[in-house]
Amino acid sequence: MARSVPDSIPVYTTCLYCARPLPGNDVIEHQPVGQRLAFDTASGRLWVICLPCSRWNLVPFDQRLEAIDDCERQYREARARYSTGNIGLARINERLELVRIGPALKPEFAAWRYGRILRRRRWQLTGDDSPSGSLAGTIHSILSRTVRVLTLPLWDSSVRVDMAFAENRTLRDPWTDRLVPVPVAAMAHATLVLQSDLEWALEIPYRTDLDGLLGADPLELLSIRDHPAGGIFRGGRLLPTLGRIIPVLERRRPSADVVNEAIRLLEVTGGEGSRLFPYVAGRPMRFNTARSFPLIDAFPEVRLAMEMAAHEDTERRALEGELKLLEREWREADRLAKIIDDLALGEID
Repeated sequence: MARSVPDSIPVYTTCLYCARPLPGNDVIEHQPVGQRLAFDTASGRLWVICLPCSRWNLVPFDQRLEAIDDCERQYREARARYSTGNIGLARINERLELVRIGPALKPEFAAWRYGRILRRRRWQLTGDDSPSGSLAGTIHSILSRTVRVLTLPLWDSSVRVDMAFAENRTLRDPWTDRLVPVPVAAMAHATLVLQSDLEWALEIPYRTDLDGLLGADPLELLSIRDHPAGGIFRGGRLLPTLGRIIPVLERRRPSADVVNEAIRLLEVTGGEGSRLFPYVAGRPMRFNTARSFPLIDAFPEVRLAMEMAAHEDTERRALEGELKLLEREWREADRLAKIIDDLALGEID
């Protein structure tokens, strides 16, 4: 429950535009009113954003400075924050979001920020995306898994027993834009490739070598045009697909040393795949091939860094539209704030 507003802090408690009550927060001591606060440290401005009408209420001049300092500190310590252009958004808790105006901060990747998130995502991926069916279908699935466990690891040393036992992961095929069930065992041969145009791509086969032999070949009744044998994921499809398949390649909990090295890789490359891939590929101790890099052969810290970068990219894309809208709203609010501040300073003079 948010604490009540102290009598010594004269703040308004209703929106100046729609007159609805402004709920409180229990984090910013010097600005306890507002569950979405926007602040601009450079210009010394602070707003309470009304959630129902999305209008920006400028906080009175004499109440801002200490509250802005509190907001800046909380923003920098936030577990999850995302920026684009001149706008950053951090969710402090269920009752407070901070909107920071100004250049984005240097990405700060920390073990405490990703530990629980990645463990939860990997545990969620211990199953598969195969639909549950009838009893006969379930029995057939168990039998086929047993056969794969007994044959695939012997046939292909890249396939672990747990990968052979798993069924499918669903990917969106880049050629047809259809959802394709891909055997987890086939993902053991997912490969990062530096193409001739110096663009990075992820190549994933859609079947194992034994699929046809076991009678589970998805291409058997479909034309190659309608259902290609593999996908090449590049551009905006690369990181999301990496984030989907890497957990099936490495499900063990990463050690502290692996996490710290993954964090270092992200810090030196800014968490951007376009910088991360050439950096790790250029380290002679990480890969032994020239332009083709099998993910299964990468060091655990490299895969973890890629998974973290994919997680960042997914969250950033989810918030991209909201951040652009906030930037448009801020420009209008800032124009009015300049007028109000100039009038207030004129009265003081």
